[in-house]
Amino acid sequence: MKNNNVNLGDIIAEAFCGKGKTPNAEEINEFFEEMFPAAREKWPFNFEKEGYTVEYDKAEFLYTQCGLVKNLDLTVNVGNEKEGFVISTLMTLDDDVLSVRIDSLCRTRGTKNSNFGNMVISKMKQFIDAQDKSRGKNFEASRILLDAASGLDKNNINVYGGYIWAYNGLDFANEQELSSTRQRFREFAKKSGVEFSTKDLSLFRKPCHFAAFDCGIKISLPSGKNAALGKAFLLSHSWLGKLVASPKKSECPEEQRYAEAFNNPDFSVPKRRRMALEVLSSSYRNMLKKFRRKYSEIKKISKTETYLKIAKMKLAKMLDRF
Repeated sequence: MKNNNVNLGDIIAEAFCGKGKTPNAEEINEFFEEMFPAAREKWPFNFEKEGYTVEYDKAEFLYTQCGLVKNLDLTVNVGNEKEGFVISTLMTLDDDVLSVRIDSLCRTRGTKNSNFGNMVISKMKQFIDAQDKSRGKNFEASRILLDAASGLDKNNINVYGGYIWAYNGLDFANEQELSSTRQRFREFAKKSGVEFSTKDLSLFRKPCHFAAFDCGIKISLPSGKNAALGKAFLLSHSWLGKLVASPKKSECPEEQRYAEAFNNPDFSVPKRRRMALEVLSSSYRNMLKKFRRKYSEIKKISKTETYLKIAKMKLAKMLDRF
């Protein structure tokens, strides 16, 4: 299939700003030859409508697996007058199965006042959805892969991908990632006096289930702020994630429907949180209600005990005066 609508290789070469050799547009266009026109039209690094300029710091095309798999290695600078980002990705086409691995997404300037990550993942999803919508049925789904990292990155900057990607529609890359996250969450919660049975823990199946968990217990963060148990956990926990193509709305999985509600700009933040929670399974919501009732009662008892101690101290001081 020849590229008959958009010569993306030419666009990438013209916007190249790297120190090395300018990429060969013809070579890069080879990557797109087997990509469907609908996917090329949804090229995820077109941010013109959003008011961002795009420059390519790296653009390398190569074949692997004896020429059977095409690879496009990109480092992209995206920015406007307020903020700037660097995105590193590796795209592969194996026959017509499209994979996008996001190696890093870093803010280079500006303040954390926009959900740029959600914008990027939304564009990437439209890209792979368009590819799979054109392919027909009974195929391996195209996908996005990334490391949802929390902690200090290679530049010694705190990153919070473990939480951010959980509310942006990512799933665990495999069962091992899910199992490891469950175990670490159980240990993390136990330190705050919250214990899970195996049955309760089995209801945590997606990253968004951990992000949404709030039983009323708050955790103090290094920043001085407090966070719900699930959020606090993911702010310090890294996991491997994936997002698979779902061209049909009816096939959209739970984690992606959660992200759509959570990031809906038409509603206030509290309402978006409630809408996102309603997307989750009834068994998960019932479990969450059970924990909220349990730990709200504990908090009430704790508050009552505190008030009684204060009252006793005040009474003792009053008696000391006589």
